[in-house]
Amino acid sequence: MAKSFSLPIASESILIAPSVSESRPKFLYVDNKRSESPALSPTGKPLHTFSGVAEIGGKRLGDVQVESTAELPPNLPLGSLLKVTGMAEMRVRPVDQYSLALTIFAEEVVPVRAARGE
Repeated sequence: MAKSFSLPIASESILIAPSVSESRPKFLYVDNKRSESPALSPTGKPLHTFSGVAEIGGKRLGDVQVESTAELPPNLPLGSLLKVTGMAEMRVRPVDQYSLALTIFAEEVVPVRAARGE
């Protein structure tokens, strides 16, 4: 099976709708066990992760995992949109023979608009 690969992406072309209300810290794994050491961004900042639906350049990607140096804003209503600022890349890895998993690294995420009714 092919290995994973990464593609740089223009951050201004990415929109993300989180499917959770909180991000969680990402940790390093050693010998398939979670360590207490945080995973770090290329700039050395701790990473946070959350799931969501992404659009890049107007094309919907579907479900993705997002890694960012920024936590989701507190009390962010579901249905809100986030834009990406700073460095961004998409990582693609095979899950099995027929499917791929997508992870978007977003240096920073900031709300574009809140969900309707907010």
